[in-house]
Amino acid sequence: MAGNSPRRGDRTTFRPGAVFTTAVNLWIGNVQVFVPLALLVYLPYIATLAWLTMGPSKTDPGSFGGDGTSVDWALVSGSLLASGLLNLVVTATLVFAVFTALRGGALDIGRCLRKGLSVLPIAILVTLACGMAVLMAVIGAAIPGVIVGLAAQRLGVALVYTGMIASAIWVLVVLFVALPAAVVERPGPLNALGRSFELTRGYRWSVLLLLLLVLMVNLVIGGVSGALTTLLPDALELLVDTTVQVALGSLGSVVTAVAYHDLRVAVDGLGTDELAAVFD
Repeated sequence: MAGNSPRRGDRTTFRPGAVFTTAVNLWIGNVQVFVPLALLVYLPYIATLAWLTMGPSKTDPGSFGGDGTSVDWALVSGSLLASGLLNLVVTATLVFAVFTALRGGALDIGRCLRKGLSVLPIAILVTLACGMAVLMAVIGAAIPGVIVGLAAQRLGVALVYTGMIASAIWVLVVLFVALPAAVVERPGPLNALGRSFELTRGYRWSVLLLLLLVLMVNLVIGGVSGALTTLLPDALELLVDTTVQVALGSLGSVVTAVAYHDLRVAVDGLGTDELAAVFD
């Protein structure tokens, strides 16, 4: 794709299957960079998870919550929050690596990490803005269901849940490439959301299919890995599960970066070299 300048609005340049295939090929071809890079970012999370799982809370539940309940909640809540935030940091870091790989350049872990950390503040702001957008959409979708529920309770509950789920999915699709847009174009947090809205316009069903494809792969690999690791000792189970999670997280980040690249090609008619020039 390097050096090409496709027609603006050429829908053949954005296909979910092609995006996923390109991302997987890139990930496999550069796994020696992508996975260690993700592991570096995830180190604080991995250390905390190991301590919570095998530290004092594991051997002496009373040291935290008496019966261990507080420890369980801390582990689950902390893991989910840290995993989500760090996955976005990995995405920001891997955007540069993906664009470099797409143009055939050599990847350097140190340089990729420096590029990613340099945009960390805007990555955090964009993440918060995306979270607020999802929350507002969910609340807005719940209101009609609540009103109907005053007259018909069961119908109202069904409408509330359906509307909340549909709204959350729609916002996630619309804002799918907000973070790569913020990293590459530096338009500011709110403008990054608007840029993602613009890039996904006309391609949202394709983006939804891509998200479902990524979700399916994560569920299958995660399920198989989880079933197999239950046979392992606790420490080894934690190590394998975390490595699989980090690997899948890095693959998801590569998919997001490739999707942004292909949307820019389709919408703006730019080639890979032109898009990657911002990192020179």
